[in-house]
Amino acid sequence: MKKISVLFVFLTLLLTFTVITNSVEGIELNPAYIALESHQCNFNIDKGIAALAGDAKCSNCYKVKLTLYLQRYANNSWVNIDSWSGNKDIYSYVNETSTVSSGYTYRVKSVAIVYDKNNKIIEESTLYSKTIDY
Repeated sequence: MKKISVLFVFLTLLLTFTVITNSVEGIELNPAYIALESHQCNFNIDKGIAALAGDAKCSNCYKVKLTLYLQRYANNSWVNIDSWSGNKDIYSYVNETSTVSSGYTYRVKSVAIVYDKNNKIIEESTLYSKTIDY
């Protein structure tokens, strides 16, 4: 009976840790993906300049294309106001800036699409950065 209790406590802690680590904003670490190894995005606004950065990495037999979308919240929905894409290789990276207007809420949507050697889509991952009121 004591072994079952210890096992139950261990599994509860493991599940709690898994939920916490997979819920970090702007970073996705999900063992459910076949080829995607990492995917993350960062976002900040300083003096009207939005700085966006993101990267994605996949296994050697695949290629990943990363696209970052700068979005603004208006009329109860998120609208893309600019976008940038990284090279389609095993590692894709985007680092850009854009001028933003005050009085809005902004975020970055990051989409990583993994392709096989025949250019067929294997998997897709979408992340959202923190929101910033400017």
